[in-house]
Amino acid sequence: MKKQGFLVLSSVSLFVVLVAGWPLYAQSSVTLKSDIPFDFVVADRSFPAGSYTVRTLSPGIALVQSADYKTAGIVSTLGKQNGDAATKTKLVFRRYGNTHFLAEIWTKGNDNGREIQKCKAEREMIAGMKSHEERTSVAAQLR
Repeated sequence: MKKQGFLVLSSVSLFVVLVAGWPLYAQSSVTLKSDIPFDFVVADRSFPAGSYTVRTLSPGIALVQSADYKTAGIVSTLGKQNGDAATKTKLVFRRYGNTHFLAEIWTKGNDNGREIQKCKAEREMIAGMKSHEERTSVAAQLR
């Protein structure tokens, strides 16, 4: 009997947490559009230069999709806090030589962004290089 009571209480608690948390996620969901002038890599997948939509699907998941819907990928993200609010909406790339890796997603006026961890291809590139990483920002628009 105690086990059933615990299960019911646990189920009700989980339901309350999910229902209470949903509005917070809905407010933090973001869709950006950006014209990226160079080829880039996200989660070990190569994307050609072009117009892209970046959409948060949940607090830790983002979808990167080309405007023509031919190229898409899903990537895990982590929260990243900046001391000041972002002055513009942008995508930030880590660059090693001529290879760019999507690194961060920021929206204007928000001090909380999304960070994309280094994928296997990026870690392998870092291990084989003697040069350091550089950062490149590309403007984006909220949709």
